[in-house]
Amino acid sequence: MRFGYDYATLRAAEQRALANCAPDALLKQAARKVAAVAIADLKADGFFVPGSVIAGLIGGGNNGADGLYALAYLARRGAVAQALVLHPRPPAGALAAAQAAGVRIHFFGAEDDSARPLTETETARLLSLARSAGIWIDALTGIGLTGQLRPRLQQVIKLLREEAESSPKPPTVIAVDIPSGIPVVSETETTWGALPAEIIPADVTVAMGGASSPLWLPPASLQCGTVEELDLGFDLLGQPARTIVVGREDLPDLLPPADAWSHKYNRGVVTILAGSENYPGAALLAASGAHGQTAFSADLRAAALTAVHPGMVRYVGPPALQQLVVASYPRTVVSADLSAALLKSDAVVCGPGWVGEGRYSQLREILKFAQTEGVAVVLDASALDLFARLYQDSPATMAAAPTMITPHLGELRRIGDALGLVGEPNPVKLGARIAQLAGVVVLVKGHQSVALTPAGQAYTAPPGSPLLARAGSGDILSGILGAILAIRGSCGIAAADESLALSAMAATILHSESVNVGN
Repeated sequence: MRFGYDYATLRAAEQRALANCAPDALLKQAARKVAAVAIADLKADGFFVPGSVIAGLIGGGNNGADGLYALAYLARRGAVAQALVLHPRPPAGALAAAQAAGVRIHFFGAEDDSARPLTETETARLLSLARSAGIWIDALTGIGLTGQLRPRLQQVIKLLREEAESSPKPPTVIAVDIPSGIPVVSETETTWGALPAEIIPADVTVAMGGASSPLWLPPASLQCGTVEELDLGFDLLGQPARTIVVGREDLPDLLPPADAWSHKYNRGVVTILAGSENYPGAALLAASGAHGQTAFSADLRAAALTAVHPGMVRYVGPPALQQLVVASYPRTVVSADLSAALLKSDAVVCGPGWVGEGRYSQLREILKFAQTEGVAVVLDASALDLFARLYQDSPATMAAAPTMITPHLGELRRIGDALGLVGEPNPVKLGARIAQLAGVVVLVKGHQSVALTPAGQAYTAPPGSPLLARAGSGDILSGILGAILAIRGSCGIAAADESLALSAMAATILHSESVNVGN
């Protein structure tokens, strides 16, 4: 797993590390990493370092110092290193080191007029220098950016972004800590991956000492390119991570394997309530996910076979749909008696195509059972509208049951409106607010899905396949997720918020993988 931290945690760790080393030692170490990334990019494209033109976009503080020291290393290797200094007070020590190494320094604007935009002459010179470089080292703004950029920086970032986008061969952009323009904190809170109007998208982001949360959270994460973390000895062990990133390599730790003593009742029983006369396919899709009837690549097949093959899949629904499900998946145990089915359940999936009379009272029964027995409940699709109504009628019942809701962006906004959270444009932040308000885990589904907990943590996984944006995709995901939760529950893993969020990430990775290989 990889982790993302808020600004205060990273800044405190940085200050502790700086206090225990020689002046600028950490900055120089960070700069060597940036220089190494630049050199690797040149070699990958078949270029030599000597004679290659590299531009550094230099701001103030430690971020600007990292950029200047990186340019100094590259200049000593023979690169034509250009420092485009856009801050009125660049770091003096790093600036002197860059000049001594032969870096060409270009200042834009004087200290007493830092708020004014660049003149036409300055703009032409800036773009000419930037255009001549095959690599840009973005060291303009760091993780301490709060609120809006100053007018000059807004102008510069807009000019450089447009230059890169219009170029027939765009430069490789290496961001120091975070692409310029993306704030890590607003005035009062974490930005949850929000994007401002103007940023410089990066091909590679080098996170110094530890990664900030926006590097992992969409939409900001989609502008950060490949994230490379550099260990600078920051003492982050035991510090609370704001964001947890789950990867394919983590699946074996999240999916308990079967053993010689496993049988159908102790290997997880998942109960599914899905489908209706108008949406019979939803019952089949949810059941297919729970039964593991999906294809996986060779390296994930063993993990998938463990994850999505619970001891039993139960289906609760009308007789016509029971027959349809059993015809496709004969191992399914069917019933029309919800109360009896719940008694043997380790997880419940409710909602795909689930419309009709009596659904509200059934959902109340499910959540009361979950509250009493500690059984995880997944609410998807049609159950989400009932969720908003139930929260308004009985918020205590909702918060006490281990519940996960799985909205896509449209459903998320409808839930937000119903709960009075109107006008929040950032889906991750909206999901976080719903999670905190309702006391449930919220899985915001999308190209890069994010699970938000009531405690304010975000769990995510690498972006998935664009083919996930198809009708029925969420139904399959709900079945996979229910199977994982049932298996974990039967193994004695409590349905706590963290467990629900980790299970959601395992399910999204497996589901995206199955889509990639043809489902």
